[in-house]
Amino acid sequence: MNECFDRQTTMNEFEQRKKDILQPIYFGAGAALFDCQSFEYGIAYLLHLFSRLGTKGLNIDKACAILDGEEKKTAGQLIGMLKKHVDLSVTIENELASALKARNNLVHHFLIDNVERMTKVKEHDSLVAEIRLLRSKVRKSHKQLEPIIASLAALTDGLNLDDFANEVKQDFMRETNASLLAQADHLRRWRSFGIGLATAFASTFGRGERIRGYLRH
Repeated sequence: MNECFDRQTTMNEFEQRKKDILQPIYFGAGAALFDCQSFEYGIAYLLHLFSRLGTKGLNIDKACAILDGEEKKTAGQLIGMLKKHVDLSVTIENELASALKARNNLVHHFLIDNVERMTKVKEHDSLVAEIRLLRSKVRKSHKQLEPIIASLAALTDGLNLDDFANEVKQDFMRETNASLLAQADHLRRWRSFGIGLATAFASTFGRGERIRGYLRH
């Protein structure tokens, strides 16, 4: 029984240490996944907008189904549709190709291909930097498409995507400010309670000043 308990304790310690040590890599990978999904959704939305403007070869119902996730398309297929039906500049096409390659690496290969490096702390900064480089390629292409998306959204629906983005940012800041204030207040209360309890306990043994000095640090 003790052996099972020790094994479970060791496993729990391993999982906690893995979570703590690999957090920067996991965070970077999660942010990269969000960038990839935003990139793909942006292309799907662009196809949807072009279909509503009557672009030859783009069916509105099919474009809506793709946007809603009812008809599955890979990122490569979405880019292929865009290139087929919309006249894109060479620069945009090249950046789309670069973004697709980076996206596929991030989504399908990067973490599993670098498992051995993840066990070596000295490699972690390099891994995070590589993730950021791949993210930058995805984001660069997405940024190139954003003005086109914004113009078409304004034309078809009268939407100002900049106003919408600013509203979302303000909501996020407001919500997170409230959360951070609540967390800070909670920590202050527990710190005050802990100092008081520790001081009262330690004073019994004549070590109050030493404990108070320790807790202040």
